Order: sequence, then structure tokens, then C-alpha cells
Amino acid sequence: MTKISDFSDPSRNRFESETPKTVNDTIAWLLRIGRPPLPECPIEAAKQGMEPKAPCYFDGRRVIPIKWKQWQMNPPIADIYQSWFTHPKTGIGTLGGWNGKHWLGWIDFDQKDFTTAEECDRSVKEWVTQHPSLADAPMFRTPSGGYRFLVAFVREPENFKANSGFSLQPDGSHHVGELLTKNGSHTLLPPTIGVNGKYEWVRWSEYPPVVEKPEDIGLYRVQKRTDVKPTTAHINREVPRGNTKLSDFLKDEVYPKLSAEVAYNWHGHDFKPDGEKLRGNCPFHESASGTAFYTDPKDGTYLWCCPACGIGGSPVEYRHRLADGNGSPKGKDFVDIVRQLAAHVGVEMPQQNATRGTSSDRNNV
Repeated sequence: MTKISDFSDPSRNRFESETPKTVNDTIAWLLRIGRPPLPECPIEAAKQGMEPKAPCYFDGRRVIPIKWKQWQMNPPIADIYQSWFTHPKTGIGTLGGWNGKHWLGWIDFDQKDFTTAEECDRSVKEWVTQHPSLADAPMFRTPSGGYRFLVAFVREPENFKANSGFSLQPDGSHHVGELLTKNGSHTLLPPTIGVNGKYEWVRWSEYPPVVEKPEDIGLYRVQKRTDVKPTTAHINREVPRGNTKLSDFLKDEVYPKLSAEVAYNWHGHDFKPDGEKLRGNCPFHESASGTAFYTDPKDGTYLWCCPACGIGGSPVEYRHRLADGNGSPKGKDFVDIVRQLAAHVGVEMPQQNATRGTSSDRNNV
């Protein structure tokens, strides 16, 4: 098997093989660059009421989730991954993080963070032009119209977590996507077919360009409005009042049908049952125990709390914080999150809100 080091030299970025066209092609490529191939079944998972962007495989009847954590540093053996990818409906994904030589990270531009699709395309083109090394970066288009680039960092990005929002502005003032790096970051890959369409390669190379750190290619962590944490853990049991009618819609129509696993959909939770609660990793800090974050059923919904961070609340607050918000979404942000949650449980938005915001369903990953 070809060694990772054979492709770490930018002069050898191109490899004699062609762009991966099938799942098997993609498995072989991931193993060559030291990343684990993971099964993905967005459509079948959604049909069975499961999170569509979490690693799982389809056996022809059931969708079977897998725990990604054990494959972070050691790719699965052939017998295991071959059993995952037996059914043709199973797509493919992988994890960012350390591959033995570099920190591989996926740069995820989200179209809904731009005013128009044209603005997204123009901003991405200008960014690539400003940083010529990116011309050789593997790049694919997501079903929602965004872009994802693969890069290799020489050292672990200090200012980013596994899934942190980034800005192209040095002051971190405008969120335009997520940097999926460090251990635990997750992405779907072509040729997977998602709920909203197909993931497709735009450009491919065997090994990504190597850069020192995200800031060297114009990526800056989004600065939150406040980074102050309360000294005592507190769960806000009220639904954010971004819109009174939508708040009632959440309580009456969405929350009663929303499971904890779907509401709290960061792929790295790795939940374990604890009575009526679920406990797992926290997306907002590095959890040594793996149980810092927990969900708790209260009054027809599942609330969440992380005592270590001193924060908690409803699924709406969780989704907003996961997108690097402050946990109090208003206006379009609130409507978009309600739309996401409603789509998860198959409930239509109230008519007066059906055309507000954007229609894309967002998941960190």
C-alpha cells in the first residue's frame, strides 16, 4: 500500500489515479491518505426517523448506526468496512483530524451564509485566487449549493475546535462556513446521495495542499458576540421567543415528535443511555469523560445541559450555539432553526412562515 508520506510533498499532489467515481474508489483513496472510510445513508436514515448525516449503513432492511470514535486513529480492517458497504444505497464519508503526518481539515462553505448563490460562488472564487495553493485542493459541491475543500495543516489548528465556524474577515465578523478539523470532525463525500441531492467532485487531487495554519489561507474563527460563561450551570426551560406563533408551533407540533438523538445531532456526541437521559461528548469543549453533555426529558421535549460549560436549554438554543451563535436566535436565524427541526419530524411550517428564511437544512459535520 502507498504510504501517506509519498503524497505529503506538494510537488507530488497529482497522482496517476483518476477522480474517485464510486464508493470503492473513495474507500481506496481515503485509506491511502490515512483517513477512515465511514458508511453514510442519508435518505434511508431519514426514512427511519434517524439523523441523516450521522455515520450508518443499510443492510437492505434496517439502518444501523456505527460509533465513529474507535476509527478516528485506526481505520477499520477490510472485513469490517466491506460489510458496511455491501448495499448499493450506502454512501461514504470520513473524519478530519490527524493522519499520522498532518491535520486534515475540510473547509465547508455554506451557501445559506451568503445573500445569494452568486455571492457564495464569487466569494469562494476570490478566496481561491488570493491563495494559489488552494488550486490543487480536492473540492466538491454539496447538495445545498455550498463547497467543501480539503487541506492539510502542519500543526493542530489552535483557534478552532473540531467543528468551528470561520470567517474570511480577520476580525471574525461574518460567518461563512465551518472548518471541520481535529479529531471528531465529520463529512459526507461524493458520490453519496443526500436528502437534498448529490455530493459531486468539482476538482480532485490525491493529497491536499499543505499549509501551516488556517489563518495562512485566510480562515479566521468567528468571534461570538459573547464568550462569557455563567459561573453556575443553568438550563433555560423557555422556548426562545423569536416569534410567538412559531414558539407555539414548536411546543405543540414539533417537540412532541422530536427524539433526543435527532434534536441533538452533532455527530461526535456518542450518546450513552443513563436512565431517561442520554450522556455524551460536548460540542462546545473537549470532554475528557465523554459524558459532560446530557439530555433530560422535561414537559414534552428534551432539554440539554453541559455543567462544565455552564450552559443548556432547548433544541433551538443548541442548534444556534452549534452554528457559533449565542443561544438566542432571532428573526431569520430563529425561523431557519424551526424549519430544520420541523423537517426532521416531517411537519410543515405554518403558512405565514413557509417562505421566510432559507429552505436548506443545516447540520455541523
